[in-house]
Amino acid sequence: MSDSTTIQRPKNCFLLSFDTIVLPGINLGYGWIIHDSTCASEEIVTLHFNTLGDAKVLGIYFQKTRFRNTDRSGWFGLWKFGIDYGSAGGLLNFGPAGSSISSGWKPSICLDITLGGGYSFKIAEESYFRIAGDIGFKLLLASLTFSFVF
Repeated sequence: MSDSTTIQRPKNCFLLSFDTIVLPGINLGYGWIIHDSTCASEEIVTLHFNTLGDAKVLGIYFQKTRFRNTDRSGWFGLWKFGIDYGSAGGLLNFGPAGSSISSGWKPSICLDITLGGGYSFKIAEESYFRIAGDIGFKLLLASLTFSFVF
């Protein structure tokens, strides 16, 4: 096939997302899009910051999102692996520092390992709005996220 007849697909993407429900926060990411003949996936490195009152979490994670089609819309599955630093206040805190009734919550470092899924809505050419949830081993236990990927 000549270059003029091949499908031109993006190879990179940016992510801007907002965590809700458990601990509000913002996520900024940059990633790579991998296409094959029947499906697509995204690999995104993301920095995040969540805060509510005394609870604060800062971290970085790698997220792999897998779609069952090539246009990256519809249902998808995901997994994340990273590291968080912070204090989850009165929330569930699995970090090594743990909690102490007399001294309050201490900052801790914790792995971020989760599984999840969601739905991707195509809103423009190569731009998507996504709703996703995940659960696993992390300072926040679970999250519900609204994302824009472009």
